[in-house]
Amino acid sequence: MKLVKKNKPIPLYEIHGYKIVRCKNCGLVYVNPQPSDQELEFFYEKIFHTPAWFAQFPQLKNFASFKETPEAILGSKNYIDGIVKYKTDGNLLDVGAGYGELLKFAEDYSFQTWGVEPSSIAAIRAKKICRGKIITSTLEKAELPNAFFDVIVSVGTIEHLKSPREAIKKMGRLLKQGGLLVLQTPNIDSWQYRVQKEKWEQFTVPGHLFYFSPKTLTLLLKNIGFQVKFIDQRMPLWAGPFYGSIIENKSLSPKNKYWKYIYGLLPWQIENLLSQFKGKILGKHDLIIYAIKK
Repeated sequence: MKLVKKNKPIPLYEIHGYKIVRCKNCGLVYVNPQPSDQELEFFYEKIFHTPAWFAQFPQLKNFASFKETPEAILGSKNYIDGIVKYKTDGNLLDVGAGYGELLKFAEDYSFQTWGVEPSSIAAIRAKKICRGKIITSTLEKAELPNAFFDVIVSVGTIEHLKSPREAIKKMGRLLKQGGLLVLQTPNIDSWQYRVQKEKWEQFTVPGHLFYFSPKTLTLLLKNIGFQVKFIDQRMPLWAGPFYGSIIENKSLSPKNKYWKYIYGLLPWQIENLLSQFKGKILGKHDLIIYAIKK
């Protein structure tokens, strides 16, 4: 195993034999020592999303049934709705394209699409619904032209990587000057983490290796040469503090449906402002950060 940092980090938890620590300098939370490439290869080929994985992390019991629901698929459209505020056409790359839902929504606009997806099973499904090119590979190994893309989006990917910095640097090389980078990742400043601590649903080691906050992800992007334009922290006014959690998500309860209707009567500008404020105070379950290549 290889140590990530030379300075001694602050130990937080040990989960299934993996130590989770916090950097004394910047506050970044990560697995240390990092697993070997062989460990990760075995994990993703033999364990990830299998019954053994779900048995190891019982807090994920609702995830398997949720990930392919209409609500989860429609969630991909939210990223496109955010992207078109900055870019409405051009070449768009999805890093970690999964089943291709996000790319399909992007094609409803004027985007030319590419996707990188290491899972051959997911890539085959993506190719069936997308017109663009799907590359079955990791970002590291994918052969893509530099300064070619207008938008790169990566949802739920950087926390899996042994070197998020190098991955984001490569995304920067692939982007045109002024190109848009959109990253989504779990938020360790979230309400869920503060309450659940070592039982937090995102501590699914060795799948997730890095745990960002708005502060640490912003710092990383700025150091690489991006200008952060916006951090989306909207939390619906009608939803409880565990909204977005796969452990306890009562977003569709009759009570929440009632409040969703009531708050829906507000002007959208006011609702958006209050939702951002609520998410910032409580700490939304994930980060969606929009940054421009300088």
